[in-house]
Amino acid sequence: MSWLGSIAGGGGLYVTYRVIRNLRLSRRPLIELLTLSDLAVLPDETGALAARVDEETQEIKGMILASATAMGVSLVGVGLLSPLLVLSGTLVVFTTVNIIQAALYGVFVERRPRIAMIDSIAIVALLATGNVFAAALTNTLYWSGRYLLKKTEDRTQADLANVFGTQPRFVWCLVDGAEIRIPFTDIQTGDHIVVNAGEVIPSDGLILSGSAAVDQRMLTGEAQPAEKGPGSEVLASTMLIRGRIVIEVARAGQNTVAAQIGEILLQTTDYREVLEARSSQFADRSVMPTLGVSLVALLALGPVAGTTALMANFSEVLRFVAPLGMLNYLTLASKNGILIKDGRALEELSYVDTVIFDKTGTLTLETPTLKRVIAAAGHDEDDILRLLATAEYRQPHPIAKAIEDAATAKHIAVQAPDATHVEIGYGLRVMIDNRVVRVGSRRFMDMEGVELPEHLLDAERSSHTDGHTLIFVAVEGEAIGAAELRATIRPEAQSVVAELHTRGLEVYIISGDHERPTRRLAAELGIDHYFAGVLPKDKAALVQQLQDSGRRVCFVGDGINDSIALKQANVSISINGAARIATDTAQIVLMDGTLRQLRYNFELARNYRTTLHSNVGLTVAAGVLCVTGVFFLQFGILSSIVLYNVNLVVGVANATYPLLRSPLDAKTLPT
Repeated sequence: MSWLGSIAGGGGLYVTYRVIRNLRLSRRPLIELLTLSDLAVLPDETGALAARVDEETQEIKGMILASATAMGVSLVGVGLLSPLLVLSGTLVVFTTVNIIQAALYGVFVERRPRIAMIDSIAIVALLATGNVFAAALTNTLYWSGRYLLKKTEDRTQADLANVFGTQPRFVWCLVDGAEIRIPFTDIQTGDHIVVNAGEVIPSDGLILSGSAAVDQRMLTGEAQPAEKGPGSEVLASTMLIRGRIVIEVARAGQNTVAAQIGEILLQTTDYREVLEARSSQFADRSVMPTLGVSLVALLALGPVAGTTALMANFSEVLRFVAPLGMLNYLTLASKNGILIKDGRALEELSYVDTVIFDKTGTLTLETPTLKRVIAAAGHDEDDILRLLATAEYRQPHPIAKAIEDAATAKHIAVQAPDATHVEIGYGLRVMIDNRVVRVGSRRFMDMEGVELPEHLLDAERSSHTDGHTLIFVAVEGEAIGAAELRATIRPEAQSVVAELHTRGLEVYIISGDHERPTRRLAAELGIDHYFAGVLPKDKAALVQQLQDSGRRVCFVGDGINDSIALKQANVSISINGAARIATDTAQIVLMDGTLRQLRYNFELARNYRTTLHSNVGLTVAAGVLCVTGVFFLQFGILSSIVLYNVNLVVGVANATYPLLRSPLDAKTLPT
C-alpha cells in the first residue's frame, strides 16, 4: 500500500506542478518570439529571453529541495511513523519522473543509453526494496550534479541585438531639400539619409555629398578611421567620427553587411551546442557495462545484490565533483581577471592543438607607431615632427597620439597651434609661427593644391604596399616631408607566441590585410603559418578546414568580422575592449585587455584536466571495489552507500584542493 500511495501521490504532485508551470509560461510576453530584425527595434527588451534560460535552473533547484526534504522525512519516518515514509516516497517519485523521461529520451530519441537510465532503475529498485533514504540520496546527488553542471555551462547568449543596438530609433531623411525625421524601420532603398558626426550610419549606401572620417572597426577590425567622400561606400553600424554626409541607401535592414554577418553567425555550427562535458560522456559510456554486471549479480545472488551492483556505478559522484572542480577553477580564473562564460571551454582548451590569432586589434594595438619621418631636401626631420605634433595637438584620434608619443620620446617641445581648421575627414590646416601648415592625406594635399615631389609619392606607394599609413606635411603650400605610421605590435605578443610554441601548439595569423604586412608580422612574432587577404565570412571556413583535418582550434579575435570564426572554433577567446559582439560570442574574455593572461588560461586548463583525470581514476577504483565486494564479500546496499559517500568526500576534497593550495598567479608570469 505504501508503494501505491507513493506512486499515486508523486504522480499527482508532478502533474499538478506541470499544469501550474505551463499556465505560468503561457503568459510570457510575445517578446520571446521576436526575430533578429525585431531586435533592431526593441533592443532593450531582449532581457526577457534570459528569463526563459533561468527556468531550467529554478526547476533544478526545486528538485534538489524536494529530494533533500525526502531524505530528511525518510530518516524521521524510519524511527517514528510509517506515513512519513509514504510522504518521503511521494517526493522521491515526484523528483524521479524527469529522470525517467531523460532515460526514455536517450533510448528512443537519441538512440543511446544515458546515465539517467541507471539512475531511474536504481531509484525504482531502491524503493522496491524499501530503501527510501538511499533513493532520496541518489536523487539529491543527481539533481545537485545537474545544478553544478548547469552553473558551469554558458549563461551568456551571443547578443546579436548589439549589431543593431546602437542604431537610432529615428533618422533624418532628405526629402525635397528638407530634413524629415522618420523611424529607423521605415528606411527604404534609394532614400537620402543625413548623418552627422557622432552618429551611427544606419544603412549601407553611397555618399552623395560631404566628407567624413568613419570608424569601421566594428566590421573590418581596422583601428584607423577611413576617409570617405562623394562616391565612397559606407556600411551600416559604422560610426561617423567627424564630418557630415548625405548617403543614398543601397541596402537597409536585413540586407546590410552587418545583418548578413549576424545571419551567418546564427547559422554557423556552434561547438558549444554539441560539446558535452567529459564527465557526462564517461557516465553515459558506463551504462551498458553497469547493467551487464547488475544483471549477472541479480541472476547469481538475488535482487539485493543486483541493486547493489547497480549502485556501484559511482559516475554520479563524478558528475557532481567534476563541475564542482570546474567552478573552483573558474573562481581562480576570475580572481586573475579572466572571464570564462562557459566552463566547458576551459575543459576543451586543454585539448586544443592550434591557436589562430586575428591580426588587427588582437596582435596589434589601436594606437599606431611612428616608424619614420621622411624629409624633403633642405628640411630637418625633427622640425617636421615638431610641426606634426603641434598641428595634431590634442586631436582625438590614434594617429595624433602616435605622433605625440614620438615627439615626447625625442624631447621635442610641443604647444598649441595659433589657429586650427579641420578639413573634415582629410586633414588639418593650422597656423604655426605665422605660417600655414597643412597636415593630412594625399587627397587633402591635392584639394589644397599642394604638389607632392616624386620621392614622397614613391614613399607613399611603398608604405601602402607594406600596409602602413603616410601623413604628408606642407608649409606655405610646399610639401616638406611625411611621416609613416605602422601598426603597433602588442608588447606581450612575442612572448605569448613563444609560450604557445613551448606547449607544442601550432600558431596561425589570419588577416584581411595584404600578404606582405601579414607575412612580416608573422616573421617578427615567430609564427610559421598565416592567412592573408581573408574576408570575414571566409575566416570561419578556414577554421573549419583545420578542424576537418583533425585539429582542435582556439580562435582569438576582437571584431564583428571575427564573430563567425569565434563561434565556429572549438574554443573562442576575446579581449576586453573588443567589439561587443565579439565578447558576447567568445566563451572566454581576457579582462585586462592584453594577451598576457592567455598563457595562464592554458595553465588552468591543464591543471583542471589533471584534476578531472584523478577524479575519474578515484571513481573507477571505488566502483571496481564495490562490484568486487558484491561478488566476494557479500556487500549490501548499506556498504554501497558507505563506499559511495567515501568516494564523494574524497572527490570533493580533490576538486577543492586547487583553492587551498597556492595557485599560479597570472600576474607572476613573465611578460
